[in-house]
Amino acid sequence: MGDLEKEGFLVIPKAFSNKEVNLLSDHFKSVDYDRKMHFKTIQWDEVRKDIHEQPSSTEDSESLSVFIDGHNVYVNCEGRVVRQLYMPIESVDKFKAAYPERRSEDGNYKIVKMFCDESMCFINHFFISNKKLLEKFVFTNKYVSKYTQGYTHMASKLFVNRPGCKDQEIHSDDLTPGLILIVPLNDCDNRMGTTILYNDNIVKKYNDSEELSFGHIESKSASVKADFSKAQTLKYFKAGDAVLFKTTTFHRGTENLSNKDRVFIYMHFTKPSRIEL
Repeated sequence: MGDLEKEGFLVIPKAFSNKEVNLLSDHFKSVDYDRKMHFKTIQWDEVRKDIHEQPSSTEDSESLSVFIDGHNVYVNCEGRVVRQLYMPIESVDKFKAAYPERRSEDGNYKIVKMFCDESMCFINHFFISNKKLLEKFVFTNKYVSKYTQGYTHMASKLFVNRPGCKDQEIHSDDLTPGLILIVPLNDCDNRMGTTILYNDNIVKKYNDSEELSFGHIESKSASVKADFSKAQTLKYFKAGDAVLFKTTTFHRGTENLSNKDRVFIYMHFTKPSRIEL
């Protein structure tokens, strides 16, 4: 279904076997997300807020889940757990903090929190082991590898769409050209929801701003609604499907009306020349 170059997306049914899906699912379920990550530096600024502008905790540690959850800031993710499974080690080394450096009003940088060496070592191992596992599945897959050839794996996340989560805004994932791969870890249906993809041929003309979020379709004009209705591809994906789309392709996650989580792996690829260190 779809055409990656012309329409901006491609769906390959059952690209991954049930055995592969179960292995991935079991692996990420086995992670101790409550593991404590300890800080060696705690330096408070005047307003005591973290990078998300939330009041900072005075604890000397936090769980792994607190550090890796919530890295999806451009759209409403209420009811969705977004766990960072991998980011480049150089990015981790650059920040070396749960809450990176912030600029104070006088223009000086202050480090709010910095992990101790043992915790940083664990984070590095967590990211690298996830990277190796995911790349083994993707780069050796006969259906998917032909599309990821020449790309570099930049980041991965685990999306857990909880029961009751709401419709997302229509959005793209990056203004820089790249490739996204979604692999559902369970079967979806009309109550559990899905990811809706929009045909580039019809709606790419609206992707001309510096904003990633296009907003909810209900707020748009009749002509825009008509274009997105025509461009919409609604398919309830099955575990092991490979859903490929460009980083600039419009899409959105739908609400989950079931009593089960909708879970999928999300991988972001880019051309090596586009990597910023």
